[in-house]
Amino acid sequence: MEGTTLGGRYHLKRRLGSGGMGDVWAAEDERMCRPVAVKLVRMAPGAEAEEAERRFAHEVRSLGNLPHRHTVTAHDWGEAALAGGRVLYLVMELLRGRTLAQVFREDRPLPWYDLVNWGCQTAEALAAAHRRGILHRDIKPQNVLLTETGVVKVLDFGLAKILTDSLRVGRSTADGSAMGTFAYTSPEQCAGYADIGPRTDLYSLGCMLYEGLTGRPPFAGERIALLFQQVHTPAPPLTAEAVPGVPEGVIALVMRLLAKDPAERPESAAQVVAGLRAQLDAHGPAEGHLPPATARLRRRAEEEAAVLRGEAERTAAEIRENAERAAEALHEQARAVLAQARSAAVRAVDAAEEAVHEARARRAEAEETARRTVASARRRADTILGRAVVGAVGTRLRALIEVWVRHQEDGAPGSGLWDKKPSPSAVRPGDESAPPPPEAGEYARRLHVRMRHGAVRAGLRRQGGSRSATPPTGTGGTARGEPAETP
Repeated sequence: MEGTTLGGRYHLKRRLGSGGMGDVWAAEDERMCRPVAVKLVRMAPGAEAEEAERRFAHEVRSLGNLPHRHTVTAHDWGEAALAGGRVLYLVMELLRGRTLAQVFREDRPLPWYDLVNWGCQTAEALAAAHRRGILHRDIKPQNVLLTETGVVKVLDFGLAKILTDSLRVGRSTADGSAMGTFAYTSPEQCAGYADIGPRTDLYSLGCMLYEGLTGRPPFAGERIALLFQQVHTPAPPLTAEAVPGVPEGVIALVMRLLAKDPAERPESAAQVVAGLRAQLDAHGPAEGHLPPATARLRRRAEEEAAVLRGEAERTAAEIRENAERAAEALHEQARAVLAQARSAAVRAVDAAEEAVHEARARRAEAEETARRTVASARRRADTILGRAVVGAVGTRLRALIEVWVRHQEDGAPGSGLWDKKPSPSAVRPGDESAPPPPEAGEYARRLHVRMRHGAVRAGLRRQGGSRSATPPTGTGGTARGEPAETP
């Protein structure tokens, strides 16, 4: 059946155990993606099987509405054809741990306070179920699971009556599971009474505690012998020699649970819880002392915690290493971006400085050009002004000199540059006309020669005019054989 999928979603992986109540498989809920436990119950064909299926559905729904710390959570149920037959299946939470049957077999001797603690948790689960009108009917060490955290979980609530009514007795007897169940069955169940109450579960709890203390159930033997003993034979009494160190209150409470008459047993599971708690409070280990089973659970928890701590440290180291690598990569990228930004900034500054230098050079060049232009304009203006002055003065002076020279050549006495009297308006009071000096004639002649041969010729040449620089005929020293010298 390994690899089979039930209900289109529960994939069977491995068998966890089997017994008279059916087989238990570890499975995967493919819809919810979680591990679950699936109990398979093979049903015999016929009308009884249909009634069993109806009651099975009712009990499973009741179990699903029984949320308690010490009960198993039921998720789903269904029916399917499997291996040539018809089966009912119950889907539950997957628990990890050992049944009390394994603990009783492997961890002898058991400290009484551990056993009383487990019995107290089992009674708490029964009290929660009895308040809802649910009976277990099959309390035994095989149906009580001790998880890895030390918490008790009661299995198979409400299924015993359904299965014992529907399963074939021959099959149950053949595999020995019925004998194992009868060793914990209450007298009223063995007698076949239809009207049974919550105290039937308390009797089975007493049988389980009795086995935990002594190492064996109160009664043993073949099926018929077990049925007779359960109904008619009182349970062997517990003595201090048989169970050394166990408080008398615990022994008395266990023997009350094993009473043949249900009325002589405790009234309820809640009363059993109170009695067991009182014994633990009164006679339990001193504060700070851990029972052996608890110490083993603590050591296991510490080992698992150490493994988880190591895994967490490795995971944290990997995360830290990855974060450091990512941070270093980001730092490298940041440094590269910063270097690029710096390089771009340097280039921008260099370009700006070059632009400033170029602007300054252009400004200096423009200033130099403007200065040269102004200087050239000034020189040109001075030249033009000089030419105009020289031209005007030269023309006037030449005319005066020519007049004077003609007068001299004509021999007119008293005629010259200074012979002309100034106008009365031009003479200020007190001024008198001065006669020309004796050397005025010579000076004027030389000046005339100089202007004729020097200044006038140079001025005309600068102007680029077509006027001839040759003195007029009949004037000038060269025509008269006079030297051209300056005064």
